[in-house]
Amino acid sequence: MTLATEDFLFGETFMHKHGVCDVSDVGTNYLKLDQTTPQIITGGSPIFSAGMYVPGYLFNDTDSATNGKFGDVYPMYIISNFPAFAMNAYFLGGWKFGAGSVGDYAGVVNFSPKTGDFVWQTSDAGNADAAATMTRRMRLTNAGRFAVGLDNPSYLTEVAGPVAGYGFVDTSPKTITRNGDGFITSKALTGRTITYTRDASNYITSKTDGIRTWTYPRNASNQITAVAVA
Repeated sequence: MTLATEDFLFGETFMHKHGVCDVSDVGTNYLKLDQTTPQIITGGSPIFSAGMYVPGYLFNDTDSATNGKFGDVYPMYIISNFPAFAMNAYFLGGWKFGAGSVGDYAGVVNFSPKTGDFVWQTSDAGNADAAATMTRRMRLTNAGRFAVGLDNPSYLTEVAGPVAGYGFVDTSPKTITRNGDGFITSKALTGRTITYTRDASNYITSKTDGIRTWTYPRNASNQITAVAVA
């Protein structure tokens, strides 16, 4: 069959832009297009593929970095090879803003098969198809640790910056050790121990949990003047 200018050729299969087109291919594989239901039929099951001759799944695309788009304005995109769901952003040599963006924002949730981590990212503002600068905001590690503003949390939850809250309750089992004057020198908690260093007057000068050390400089009146964390 002769292909017209409005036909598209894909390997050994072609698709017609208009009307109804039913073209036999090899065996039971053929392309069918009726304006509303484009599909490649493999063994009688509707399957669509891009980048391969015989697809193995309902939708199978191996040709592009961004494999799926849903919606005309502020679309959702699916990205493979670096598995991600992107909101108003797609990947083509770098992150770019989705269709309809006019000074708008984008976000990405991706999973790393190498580390097993989930990462949340947000962008600057931009226009459709312009480069989007993504900044990592949160990470959930494969070990179940959650981080905000940093990549390698040492605790179950770790935040890079001040945290405000109301009604924090410490429910972890603990064993408290005191010195001869009755002042706490250590707390053995679930998974870690906090050790306190006190001066001759039993004022706390530092504490450590084995990962970080907090130091409390004091003035002549024994008032804390700063907190240093290392």
